[in-house]
Amino acid sequence: MFNEQALAMLSQFHEARALLRGHTETPQATIEFAMRHTLSLTYFPRWLQRIEAQMGPIHTRLRAVNVHDAALALVEGGCDLVMGYHNPSYPVALDPDRYDMLTLGKEPISSFSAPGRAGRPRHTLPGTPSRPRLICRTRRTRISAA
Repeated sequence: MFNEQALAMLSQFHEARALLRGHTETPQATIEFAMRHTLSLTYFPRWLQRIEAQMGPIHTRLRAVNVHDAALALVEGGCDLVMGYHNPSYPVALDPDRYDMLTLGKEPISSFSAPGRAGRPRHTLPGTPSRPRLICRTRRTRISAA
């Protein structure tokens, strides 16, 4: 979490420096995106390449931020589109009558563990392989079994 905040601060420092140097001219038809750092480095570049292959070059600006700041940027007009993960247990508080949502894909989650001395996983999740019990965060961000 600290690393994510540090990256966001570094990004904001670079934006402020560019603004002070007068290097902020962007084309009028620029689409501004806000998203988590992981999406900005993994999903977004490939997604944008596919869009540009169909439509031609698009002027974009990307803000890599945390989920709360991305939603706030959208509400305050600081960006045009937000890209993020969706978890029905933790919905982002955006009015569905005002903001449309589109699912771009689904991503499976896999658990991995370092091997113990006998070569078996050092840590195991509760349940069985055919019926695992998932570990999730509660609203108070404590770890619990679901």
